[in-house]
Amino acid sequence: MDLEYDLPSQIAVRGGLRITAVHKATPGMLGTTAITYPWRSGAVSTYGKFQFDGGYLQVEAKVPTAPGMWPGLFLLPGAAMAGAPDAYEIDLLEGGYRGKGTPAENVAWHLHTPQGVVGGVTDVGANLSGAVHTYGLAWLPGRSITWYFDGRVVGKVTSAQVPIPNEPMELIMDLQVAGPATGSFHSLPDSSTPQGATMVVKGVQVYALR
Repeated sequence: MDLEYDLPSQIAVRGGLRITAVHKATPGMLGTTAITYPWRSGAVSTYGKFQFDGGYLQVEAKVPTAPGMWPGLFLLPGAAMAGAPDAYEIDLLEGGYRGKGTPAENVAWHLHTPQGVVGGVTDVGANLSGAVHTYGLAWLPGRSITWYFDGRVVGKVTSAQVPIPNEPMELIMDLQVAGPATGSFHSLPDSSTPQGATMVVKGVQVYALR
């Protein structure tokens, strides 16, 4: 379980889209059970407003890298797929993953499919919180997905490995806080984690691929 509960109050548009996680006890729900979360944060979704099937997605963002911070940019089936059995998810960025190098420099990229999950964790050699970086995704429906960081390729998956989605998908941008169950693959909050952290998205573009 993540440690945060998402609220609209944690979203602002000021010098870019800002999603802020704050260490503050927050009443919320887990399914039908009322619980208190130790953090509050936010999420933004294009569900029901914008979805696309293939193309080049580019997001310019500065993301927090303190222990436990879990910034995410990912795609899920859009409104057109509501109610249909599905297992697809395309992760453009998940920050804070353990792996090569330090979690502050790791970009996790994955494709979830009905046949399993493929992808990896790439040490990009730069602290993701040090500047605005560009995260890119070239998606050829049914054929391949290629991931980019500041213009260079960090990963690629083709239909020879797993099914590549060919359906409308929505974009979700969020800032989670990792809980103990994720400790095997993600950094966890510790005494050095600040009481608040902000993910700033400076721009989002989607282009058709010809």
